[in-house]
Amino acid sequence: MNNVGKRLLVFFIGIPIIICIVLLSFYNHLILNICIMAAAILGAREFYRMLAPSYKLLPLPAIMILSGTLSIASYISRKQYLNQDLLFLEYKKL
Repeated sequence: MNNVGKRLLVFFIGIPIIICIVLLSFYNHLILNICIMAAAILGAREFYRMLAPSYKLLPLPAIMILSGTLSIASYISRKQYLNQDLLFLEYKKL
């Protein structure tokens, strides 16, 4: 497939999928956070492969787990923050 065909596929298939994922607010954008976590893990793996020939690094599974943990921690902290705001608003109404 030539370069123009790949770009058209991204435009007509990839962009609408990304827009749907961003606009879908299911469990505080759970699907979006899963996609972000997958991108973080794949990015960490790619960066590991670039640096591995030149430097001594931690094992690859450890780096991938730590990269995914950051995304999970961000989602959990944001979810707890939102729940606290909702509780505060309910208390304020009483």
